[in-house]
Amino acid sequence: NNQNEIEEPKNIPYEWNDVKDFKKDIFLTESGFMPNELRVKVGSEVTWTNEDDKAHIIQTKDDLFASDSLEKGDSVTFTFDKPGTYEFFLVNKPEFTGKIIVE
Repeated sequence: NNQNEIEEPKNIPYEWNDVKDFKKDIFLTESGFMPNELRVKVGSEVTWTNEDDKAHIIQTKDDLFASDSLEKGDSVTFTFDKPGTYEFFLVNKPEFTGKIIVE
């Protein structure tokens, strides 16, 4: 064997199948959250991005999480470490709601 040869990567078992399974996006548009419901695994990061022209604050109903004011194009990420159902809404438009189910 030549010392300069590159070794083939070994198949290393990962607890998580794919990093993208643990990173999910929600977009805020002028008509609401897209999607407005997500089912994720414990440890997942959810990123909300404001695509509306107005600034918004996103908050969970149980006060677990609240964003700063997000201008158009701004985003915020939260990691859900415990199983449960987390409902969220826009502070300035409480009729805009969504839900994250963490399993």
